[in-house]
Amino acid sequence: MWSRRAHARLPPFMPGTRGAAMIYVEEASASAHDQAALEALLLGVPHPPTVRKLLKRRFFGRRWDRLNHSDYWLSSNGERVVCVTIRGAAPDVIAVVRSRLDAVRAEQTGFVLSKAAVCALLKIVLGPEHLAP
Repeated sequence: MWSRRAHARLPPFMPGTRGAAMIYVEEASASAHDQAALEALLLGVPHPPTVRKLLKRRFFGRRWDRLNHSDYWLSSNGERVVCVTIRGAAPDVIAVVRSRLDAVRAEQTGFVLSKAAVCALLKIVLGPEHLAP
């Protein structure tokens, strides 16, 4: 069974523009061994079909969708697959968040990808004064 959690509203941030966009973070997860749930989880994710085979072991990958301003992060420990989607963020914000996440993953063995972890990184990148209540 897969689950999709509610959107997390984060502050507006679009460098170089006057109009700000709201950033949304979504998390969905599924068992790596439940083909139907995995199929539903990956339905809208722009990863190549070959990624499905990799999800049965430790895996981490990201894919930027420039048309939709969305970044898809997939992680698997071989048992559970997690997909975190960031929507509405500018490419330069995504680049900084990716870099910060890489540093966190290098420092913390056993890091688990989650919506909460991504939101925490976005708060660091955007600054706490920009967070929506």
